[in-house]
Amino acid sequence: MNEKLYHKVPLVMKGDTLMALSALKKDYPDLHDEAESKYFNKEESREDIINEKITPLDCARRDVINLTAIHPLVLKKALKDCGRAEPYEAEYYEIDPYALDPNKAIIDHHEKGIYEKFDPDKVGQYSEMPAKTLEYYKEEFNKGKHPFLHHGIPHILYKGEIDVSKAQKI
Repeated sequence: MNEKLYHKVPLVMKGDTLMALSALKKDYPDLHDEAESKYFNKEESREDIINEKITPLDCARRDVINLTAIHPLVLKKALKDCGRAEPYEAEYYEIDPYALDPNKAIIDHHEKGIYEKFDPDKVGQYSEMPAKTLEYYKEEFNKGKHPFLHHGIPHILYKGEIDVSKAQKI
């Protein structure tokens, strides 16, 4: 069972700090536009997602960093097994859950308005790929589409910045 957290390494990043979209907009407007563009595409806008209210943290989703406990190799294998033709190549930061302030983090299970208190001792509980995500991947690949990578996967939402200067890249 995995007990680390992961965040995809941004293609373009300044410094050694992961920031939420709203912080990027203030500090690095050029990077903000690139990072936010993934929420808008020709097929479907996900603007409602980034504006979603995260009540326990008293902010919007654009004000948090999204992390997962699913190891990138597990994600890569799931995509391949479910029908992705081309290899999934991405680097991820491996983050120690104990480096986060638990009062600034929650678990989002993707059920509207239902959140769980973040406990770094329980990160391993979220490290397996949900069956509903695997089904979603298969359905999207069968339609000839590229699925959203973290659809249905519990997210650890963090309201703050994360120093990745010493984080391992995998």
